[in-house]
Amino acid sequence: MDTDLKKVERRTIQYWYEDGIWEMAFGVMVLFLGIYLLGYALIPAKSLWRGLWSIGTLPVFIFGVRFVGRTVRL
Repeated sequence: MDTDLKKVERRTIQYWYEDGIWEMAFGVMVLFLGIYLLGYALIPAKSLWRGLWSIGTLPVFIFGVRFVGRTVRL
């Protein structure tokens, strides 16, 4: 009985890496984060918008991680 459970566990982990959905979703998140940071780099250094934009980095990253997690679980 214990060996059957181990087989199921191994098969589940194998499928997690086999289909590549997690990697694609993570790649999309990194792409959007890169676009966001490009926007930050294009804002002039002494602009008020640059400070506001930098404050938004953490919420954008957290939203991206949550979005990837929900997308992969579907």
